[in-house]
Amino acid sequence: MDLQNDMKMPLICEVDGKQTRLAPGESMTVASDAKSVRLSPDLPAQRAPIQPTVGRVHERVKALILSVKSVPEESIVPQASLIEDLDFDTADLVLYFLNLEEQFQIQVRDAEAERLLTIGETEDFLSDRGKL
Repeated sequence: MDLQNDMKMPLICEVDGKQTRLAPGESMTVASDAKSVRLSPDLPAQRAPIQPTVGRVHERVKALILSVKSVPEESIVPQASLIEDLDFDTADLVLYFLNLEEQFQIQVRDAEAERLLTIGETEDFLSDRGKL
């Protein structure tokens, strides 16, 4: 099976416990007898935690969005829809929620992700979980 990294950031591909970094645009072949394959974003090490504030969380969500998709910064406002205004596709959304979970150290269930359609809804979700 061939894997192609079409994301705008590096991915870590773990095949049967062995990790390989996959740069944007790079591809790799996985043996058909592989028992497990896992993809995850290759994020820089987290800095020491800082007490979040509403503005800081918005800036972190904004940076997260920009790491997934190139959009004009002025379009990243609370009422902006990820799909309609920022033109996120399925792959963008998957990477967005993976990064959100990693950066804010939370778990986003599928049913919750379906309700987080705007940036403001994401920020409210983080607030409800004590991340502000």
